[in-house]
Amino acid sequence: MLVTEQKKAYWEYQYRLGKEYIIPLLSDWGVSLSEKKVLDIGCAEGGVLCSFADLGVEGYGIELSSSRLLIAKEMARKHHIPTIHFIIADINRDYFEEIYTGIGLNDSPGPIEKIYPRAAQLALFAATVGPELVKTISDLFAKGDFAFANHLDAAASSGTDLISHVLEAQFKADLIRQGRANQQTVVMAYSPGYCGWHVSGQKRLFEFLRPERIGVSLRESFLMEPLKSVSGVLIAGLREIHQFAPTYYVCEQCTTRDCQERMRKLSEKSCCDRE
Repeated sequence: MLVTEQKKAYWEYQYRLGKEYIIPLLSDWGVSLSEKKVLDIGCAEGGVLCSFADLGVEGYGIELSSSRLLIAKEMARKHHIPTIHFIIADINRDYFEEIYTGIGLNDSPGPIEKIYPRAAQLALFAATVGPELVKTISDLFAKGDFAFANHLDAAASSGTDLISHVLEAQFKADLIRQGRANQQTVVMAYSPGYCGWHVSGQKRLFEFLRPERIGVSLRESFLMEPLKSVSGVLIAGLREIHQFAPTYYVCEQCTTRDCQERMRKLSEKSCCDRE
């Protein structure tokens, strides 16, 4: 693949950012990179990951832009860096229908099956905060330090939720950059276990993504390991495709009601846009 001088310069900027700022900052914080794995969500051309790989760190990059991913792979190859793994997850509606259908346990009708056929773009994702943090929390509970363990567990859960929001923003930015979306496009993440998508849907999703490459595996119960992990589909489209009345059977069984809060924020944003 031919990489333009402009793209090479941007990759070199990313590399210097990692080598001269991020890695020294982690060192100042007392973070050892020895025998560690690094996950870069929205890795772009992969320059930052390559700076870590030069230290012998195994790196994993998630990038939703296929053009940027190709450059990342090419630059890693040119610099003889074998310890970086990139994941791309663009998917069309027909393929997602097969994944969403899974083994046939979804609640039908359900919100997601009404939303994704109207999507402009779709992408699958899987990410994790990593096993080390989960182990630390377990060790704290085992030692009886329940206050710290509970606080750290809550922070880890919030961080896991934040990953979805980061990916939503990254996917939208990539689509806009490619001319496939605009500022009015709304991207939302939906996961197995919610909105009618049975948790067993993880099986087909994992077969497509193969997130074992970033250290995420699937238990027989379809829960992910490490527990502080998240997976699902990013659905991009008009604001109204994400809005629905919570009158489905699955809505009656829902204990979180997160979707209603998300729709409320969408409505508020829509009102602001019209002012």
